[in-house]
Amino acid sequence: MLNESTLFHNISPDDFLSKLKEIIAETVSNISPPIQVEKQDELLTTEETALYFKKSTDTIANWTAQGYLQKYGIGHAVYYKRHEIENAIVPIKCKR
Repeated sequence: MLNESTLFHNISPDDFLSKLKEIIAETVSNISPPIQVEKQDELLTTEETALYFKKSTDTIANWTAQGYLQKYGIGHAVYYKRHEIENAIVPIKCKR
């Protein structure tokens, strides 16, 4: 492995700061972003879904029973898919 070093001679503080910013920007651009689960694939509990809509869990249960939302389960746990609850929001046509 090579040891690289840079020596600065007769450099102003502003030039040093500029060079430092350049090095930091280059280093940051070479860092890969962390792998994230897409939000659309995220599963939300009934309580989280209620918080998302700012409604009660009873309202979420009613919307599910009426077919507005689709629930998924594992054992006794109930989940909603984020992208599906986002897609459940539809425009309302106003009459004038």
